Amino acid sequence: MLPMEAFSFYKEGFEFAYRIQTIVYKPDFEEKQEMKQVIFVGFKRRCLLDLGKILLLPYYVVKTILCIAASPFVMFYDLFDSTGSLDKRWALYLLILSILPIVASWYLWDDYQAKTDEIFSVVSTYAKMSNTKYRVKDVPYKELINLYAFQHDLDPAFIAAVIEEESGFNPEAVSPAGARGLMQITPRTWRYIVEHSTCDGEHLPPACGPDCIFDPEANIRAGTDYLGRLLKDFNGNTVTVLAAYNAGRGNIQKYGIKKRGLVPNFPETQSYIRDVLAIWIKTREPFPPMEISGLKNYYDLNKKLYTTSFMLWSLLGMWIFLKAQKKTIHTFKFYA
Repeated sequence: MLPMEAFSFYKEGFEFAYRIQTIVYKPDFEEKQEMKQVIFVGFKRRCLLDLGKILLLPYYVVKTILCIAASPFVMFYDLFDSTGSLDKRWALYLLILSILPIVASWYLWDDYQAKTDEIFSVVSTYAKMSNTKYRVKDVPYKELINLYAFQHDLDPAFIAAVIEEESGFNPEAVSPAGARGLMQITPRTWRYIVEHSTCDGEHLPPACGPDCIFDPEANIRAGTDYLGRLLKDFNGNTVTVLAAYNAGRGNIQKYGIKKRGLVPNFPETQSYIRDVLAIWIKTREPFPPMEISGLKNYYDLNKKLYTTSFMLWSLLGMWIFLKAQKKTIHTFKFYA
């Protein structure tokens, strides 16, 4: 074949191929209807599948909730199961359950702090404004409480509330921190208040004499003296005085509470103040209406949430540790 003829042959071939590729298929009416039917059936099937997923959503939600709730029992049982055929998704369920109490406690704690600050503020303002003091009648050592409370310009009901919370009116009480007597005075504070006492406050009960830290009269006299000094130092703020009595004057000044008139963020101290105020409100009438017991419920629930979360995290950590040691964590399919 000559070059020109070959060129003409290939040119015609390329043109033919191009015409074939550029042909546009135009279906007739019946084919168009069939295509529409196929598209409609596919769309309908997709809608039914989506609707089925929506209808089954409550089932999957309930199933997930039940799995999360049952995860501690399943994981605890698997600790003693030698087969080790538990799906690792149960660990995820337990992890979610361990986080939930922490989230709930954070939410409750903010509300608890707001209510606590509000009540503490009301009590402090009321204690400053009220100059009326009432004698206590139905408590142990009422004569001594009334006598020394009035001597130091304190409310006897307030002193009775402190004694009830500190020692439960047990004159020989000794705390783990070393505080002693009815008002739980530390030996260091005792020597600071009662400088000329022959008792150094370091011994255990019973009382060694009339000026001993375990003697009811000497203890109440020293305790009311100390509270009176704190009340002057903190400008009559009863709440801050209780915080200093429980946590120590140094902690109050260290955290700048003296200037702000607030309470240290110590759970034990806040619980102590709340309990003393509740007893004071119950003992002293009249008093502004306020819900102290609600704070106790908040605090107790918060403690339970943290305890529950700690136990769940411990269970999860123990399961991971034991399974890692045995190397028996398998992926067993968990079917709905």
